[in-house]
Amino acid sequence: MKKINEINSDVLLSLNKHNNTWLPLGLKLNELVAAVGGKSKKDYWQKHFKVDSFYQYCEIKLKEESTKMYRYLLCAEQIKKHRSDLIELYKNDDSIKIAGFTVFYGLIAKKKSLSEDVLKEILDNIVDDGYSRSQVEKKVYDHLKVKKIKATKDDKKHLLDFDIYEGRGLLSTVLIAEVKDVVKLSYKDYKDDIQVIRVNELLTELQSLLTQLPLKIEAELLKEVA
Repeated sequence: MKKINEINSDVLLSLNKHNNTWLPLGLKLNELVAAVGGKSKKDYWQKHFKVDSFYQYCEIKLKEESTKMYRYLLCAEQIKKHRSDLIELYKNDDSIKIAGFTVFYGLIAKKKSLSEDVLKEILDNIVDDGYSRSQVEKKVYDHLKVKKIKATKDDKKHLLDFDIYEGRGLLSTVLIAEVKDVVKLSYKDYKDDIQVIRVNELLTELQSLLTQLPLKIEAELLKEVA
């Protein structure tokens, strides 16, 4: 409990400073989720923060848009995994410039469709070569354009439908998030209305459920490919 309270204090401190760079905040959010036990462990989030999930923690406790905070977390997670040297560099000199999270997210959003080697390669391009968002998107596109996923079963060829695969992967992180933004914009003058509040709660819950939903079909096909 004490550790989680300390991390929460660090999150709030990082939140106040994140205009300079989103990375420390993303790392702290990632650390907090790990300490609590997951993004959607309702009992644990209720115990520590009186909310049902990480998403409600962002909206209610931090008063920040949960989709953006979640993207911070995802990007920081991959930087920690593949370029921990950047984190150490920033710790020693917090004036260094780090690309905006949207540049990294242009890559991370496609993570499930890329190999770890390709992901690391493009991550290096962002960190070392200063790739812009458009450059990242082009390089990701070039890799995906030539990638073919095939499986053979009972002498019949099966092709994984790439559009469906991508659509499922981005449903919770992009599409539902965009719906939430539209609702907030459309009903900003009625944000305290009980029905508007309920709609936002349901969208957050839907986003949480979709994030957890296993992509069983893709997993089975990929096993066949292997």
